[in-house]
Amino acid sequence: MTFAAFYLLSVGLYASVGAVHVLLRRRLKRQHQTRGSSPQEWPAVDVVVPVFNEAPDELDGCLASVAAARYSGPLTVYVVDDGSADSPERTAIYKRYAALPFWNILRHSSNQGKRHAQHTAFANGRGSLVLCVDSDTRIAPDSVEALARHLQDTRVGAVTGAIHIRPDGPIQRLCGVELDAIAAVDRLAQSTYGAVLCCAGAFVMYRRSALQSVWAAYLRQRFLGLPVRQGEDLHLTNLLLEAGLRTRFAPDGHAWTVAPDRLSGYARQQLRWSRTHWRELRWLVPQLGHLPPFLSLDTAVWSAPALLYAALPLLWATTSAPIMGAAAAVLAIAELLLTIARTNGHFLWPQYACLRVLVQIPVQLWALITVPSQAWLTREEVPGIR
Repeated sequence: MTFAAFYLLSVGLYASVGAVHVLLRRRLKRQHQTRGSSPQEWPAVDVVVPVFNEAPDELDGCLASVAAARYSGPLTVYVVDDGSADSPERTAIYKRYAALPFWNILRHSSNQGKRHAQHTAFANGRGSLVLCVDSDTRIAPDSVEALARHLQDTRVGAVTGAIHIRPDGPIQRLCGVELDAIAAVDRLAQSTYGAVLCCAGAFVMYRRSALQSVWAAYLRQRFLGLPVRQGEDLHLTNLLLEAGLRTRFAPDGHAWTVAPDRLSGYARQQLRWSRTHWRELRWLVPQLGHLPPFLSLDTAVWSAPALLYAALPLLWATTSAPIMGAAAAVLAIAELLLTIARTNGHFLWPQYACLRVLVQIPVQLWALITVPSQAWLTREEVPGIR
């Protein structure tokens, strides 16, 4: 068999497996339990909001949404400023919210990284549940209770909510397609097995006892001998799954976060997220043998396109440019058809498909090549960050 034939066979296999994956996720979505039960007594919740150089209007919007949250049990808020640059606007916001009952404003003298900001709040808190909210995210008033209901099951270590995009620019609308039409369905399907593979850090609730069991490993994560300072949500999810705990998705718990408004910003964000995905395979793959086969299928379908892109130069080297071009066209068509199915025919599917074929998958390949890099890319870099 020639390499060209092998490549086309691989593309056909990817398309077939992708189609099976689409059908399975739709079936599992229908089986998902959308709402947990309300407890007789609501447990205490600590809300953790790490902040680093956040725009004052975004920070104020986030904290206002937390202040407006309706929760029937004790709720304590810890806002941790992780060494942000001096800002009179942020200082005024901190002063205003510090005056509220059960609100705590904690400040690092220097930037230490998001995990250490979380650790500061975690060490000060006492609630049996811990809700993490990014400083550019706004939560719905009933979202705290929506997530807490799922943690009545003591086998569950974490539950993530439904995250939506604001505002509404062209790139942001495509990010919305990715979150609402694709990621949300993936998480519904994964949640049916009690194994959401990424509890998104922008809006996620943990059981404190679950965090305590993995916290030391979380803080000292290393990759290729270097401390890791990205992808905290994915790594924490992997540690909880490794500990035998379940992770769930709460589609009735809503939050809204910002997305890049330019293609360059989107590419940088995808690069950071994709590096995290490739790096975290080191922790995820050993667990897949103990998880339902659908989760292995899920991981393979995400990883395969970048690997198929990587083989195109080799195809060119062993055959010719026209054959490589024809193979690339077949792969693009397969990806377009899968995108229609994954988005359930969303009216923006043509634009999103182009974004995926021309930007997202090439970025995933570059992320694999540059996986040791830990540049944040979408936030101001700080020399000497730990």
